[in-house]
Amino acid sequence: MTTPDSDELPVGTMFGRHSVVRLIASGGMASVYEAEHLDLQKRVAVKVMRPELSRDPSLVQFAIAKKRMLAG
Repeated sequence: MTTPDSDELPVGTMFGRHSVVRLIASGGMASVYEAEHLDLQKRVAVKVMRPELSRDPSLVQFAIAKKRMLAG
C-alpha cells in the first residue's frame, strides 16, 4: 500500500450505488478503494483511473482490456 496522495477520494464519495470507505492502494495508473454497495450491503473494491490518464483513449482501452483479462 502506498501513502495516500492529494487526489485521494474522500470517505463517502459515491460511484453509482457504491460508497467509498477507504483507500486500499494507489499506483501509477489508478487507485483502489474499498467501497460498500449500499443496496446489497457488501464490501467491494473499486478501481479509479487517475483523471489525467483517463483522458487518453488508448490508456482507457488498455485498462478495460486488462480488467477483462483478469476477470476471465
